[in-house]
Amino acid sequence: MTITGKTIPELDDATLASLREYSKPYLLYTALITQSGTTAPIPTELENNIGNIEWSRISGGTYLVTSTTSGFTEDLTIVNRPALFLINNIDIVSVYSTLVSTSEIIVVSAEGIPQDGLLNNFGYEIRVYTTIPDPTPSTTPTPTPSVTPSVTPSITITPTPSISPPP
Repeated sequence: MTITGKTIPELDDATLASLREYSKPYLLYTALITQSGTTAPIPTELENNIGNIEWSRISGGTYLVTSTTSGFTEDLTIVNRPALFLINNIDIVSVYSTLVSTSEIIVVSAEGIPQDGLLNNFGYEIRVYTTIPDPTPSTTPTPTPSVTPSVTPSITITPTPSISPPP
């Protein structure tokens, strides 16, 4: 590619993927989760640069998400998932997650009480931010431009003769 006389090298797909991955301020795990019977949930990973994530079943409707590599940093880990969703357009199901350690998240699916078989292609996302953004605005002073007037302002007032009404 050439722009105004400069040649810019073409980037291959691997380089572009790497640039996309490292331009985010967080590591990301996104999956569709399905669980039935008494088995552990089965994730279909859509994106994962956190590392190895394993799902296991603790009890009916209660599951454990474990990071066996990079872990979940306290105060920097966010779980995004629908809080409530419908099954068969009738049943309202709630799902909540709790970070229990730097490597484990508890996930509970419930229709009143925790139970299995409620997750079917359920979207689940974990973000682990690498830094906390500084909310303090920059305190760099803004320079005040100096203005030197080139013209000295003046006002001239010319009195107008007064006209008196006829007697």
